[in-house]
Amino acid sequence: MKVSEFQELIKEIYFHQDKERGLKGTFIWLVEEVGELARIIKNQRIDKRKASEEIAKDKSGLWIGLWWVIIFCVCYSGTVLIFYLLGHVPMSTPFLPIPIEKWYLVQTFTTLPVGLAGFLAYSGLAYILCKHSISNLLYMW
Repeated sequence: MKVSEFQELIKEIYFHQDKERGLKGTFIWLVEEVGELARIIKNQRIDKRKASEEIAKDKSGLWIGLWWVIIFCVCYSGTVLIFYLLGHVPMSTPFLPIPIEKWYLVQTFTTLPVGLAGFLAYSGLAYILCKHSISNLLYMW
């Protein structure tokens, strides 16, 4: 399914009722739905130790996160490559000693490795915290 097809499907499903409610009514409806979700989350008791153990056992979330990081980095790399090919330069001075006209070219080839390194560092830390049930520090809300 293409994005335009998805947009058309959403329009077919929701446009008429949103139009009848109007902008103000639709906004109020949205706020009520968010409030209802907040009440559900607030009233549920979450066993933090059990939740951290489940997160540590199920590594599928890490794989999903990894794929999102890869997709984002590839899209961003493509975007900055286009900027470089079109001759754009950054509006502000880069903080690294790289010639300003080559900045986007350098970003094209460094985004994916840096993004993956960041993902591995943060997901590894989260996994270790969950694995050793230290995650109570993260859930002190």
